[in-house]
Amino acid sequence: FRTRGGREASSNFSAHFSRCRRTGDLYNHGLILGPSLRINLMHLTGDGVLLRERAFDLPYDTFVHDSCLTDRFLIYFVLPWRVNKKKLLRFLAGLDPFGSCYEWAPEDGCFVRIHSRDDLSLVHEVRLPRPLTLYHIVDACDDVRAGPRGAS
Repeated sequence: FRTRGGREASSNFSAHFSRCRRTGDLYNHGLILGPSLRINLMHLTGDGVLLRERAFDLPYDTFVHDSCLTDRFLIYFVLPWRVNKKKLLRFLAGLDPFGSCYEWAPEDGCFVRIHSRDDLSLVHEVRLPRPLTLYHIVDACDDVRAGPRGAS
């Protein structure tokens, strides 16, 4: 996937990007295929020039559908829809529908991941007490009671 400015991203580009309301910058994610799937987080200018990207291991092979943005963080859920790699290959070959690639695996757990917008580093990962499924994240915000950036 080649971005404006000629720099090539290391992954596909999700249909659900987030735009910073102050700067107009875009934040998105994609998956890197390999022995295990990895999520690739991307920060781009509003007109599509790739500024930075960072890839992270996932706790298991899954698909991240959506993310949301706050003033300080990029947030997404890791849901226990496990990718069946044989079925994924069949999908990529045009033999099966995309939805057939996934199997519900609640024992894998569900996680919320919170990354810094500044450098895309993973700041927090929280395992939720029960598995859930969702597709679109409506909104998120920073807790103003937490104090200024960097305060503890």
